[in-house]
Amino acid sequence: MKALMKGLEQRGSGGVSAPSRRSVQHLRQVLVLLLSCAAGGVDAATYVGLGHVFTANMTGNSVHLGMAIGRVNVIDVGLSASALVGFLIGAAAGAAIVERDDSRVPWPRAVTVALSAELALLSAVLFAWWGIGAQRSQAADVFLIGLGVAMGLQSVAIVRLRIPGVASTYLTGTLTSLMAGVVRRASGRQASTPEAPTHSSGLLALVWLIYVAGAALTTVVSPHGGPLALLLPIALIAIVLAGADRTVTRVAEPSRRVE
Repeated sequence: MKALMKGLEQRGSGGVSAPSRRSVQHLRQVLVLLLSCAAGGVDAATYVGLGHVFTANMTGNSVHLGMAIGRVNVIDVGLSASALVGFLIGAAAGAAIVERDDSRVPWPRAVTVALSAELALLSAVLFAWWGIGAQRSQAADVFLIGLGVAMGLQSVAIVRLRIPGVASTYLTGTLTSLMAGVVRRASGRQASTPEAPTHSSGLLALVWLIYVAGAALTTVVSPHGGPLALLLPIALIAIVLAGADRTVTRVAEPSRRVE
C-alpha cells in the first residue's frame, strides 16, 4: 500500500498529471478493508472483555439484547442497551458530519473528520479502560457507549463513500450482496435494479474475510480481553487517516471532457 500511495503522490504532484481514477478507487478500497479489519477487532475486544457484547455488529447485539430481556438479566440488558444507544448516537453524529459535505471526491473531507472522531473515542476508551478497569458494570456500560459511538461514526462514514454493497459493520448485507452477485454472474444476468451492487464479488468477499481476520488478530493480541485489544483497531484507523489525507482527499473526480 505504501508503494501505491507513493506512486499516487508522485503522479499528482508538480502539476504534471493527477492520479488516475482507477488508482484512487483502488486505494479507497484498501482503506475500506482496513476499516473492516478495525471493526472486527473492536467487536472481538468488546465481546471478550465487556460482557459478550458487540459494538459494531448491531444485528448480533440486538439478538443478545433480546436474549437478556428473555432471561430477565438486568446486567446484560444494560450492557447491550449501552452499546446500542452508543451506536445510534454515533450514527446520528456521523450523519450530521458527513451529510454536510456534498463534494464529489472519492474520499470527502467529512469522512476523515468522522474517522478522526472515531480514533479519538477509541483512544479515550483505551486509556480509561487501562486506568480504571471494567470490573464494575457501570464502567463497562460507559466503555460500551463510547465504543458504540465510535462504530456508529465509522458506519456512516463508510456509507458516505457510496461503495455499493460494502459496509464495514453490516456484514449480513455484505454477504447478501456477495451471493447475489455470484448468482448474477453465474447466470449471466444484469443487475435487476440500478441500486444493485456493481463491485466485484472479490471485494465483497474480502470485506468479510478482513473483518474476521481483525477479530482473530485482536483475540491473539489479547485473548482474555482488556484495553490492549483496542491497539490493533486504533493502529488501523490511524493508517487509514494517514493514507486518506496524503492522497485520496486531495484528488477531485475528473471532470467530463467537453467535446
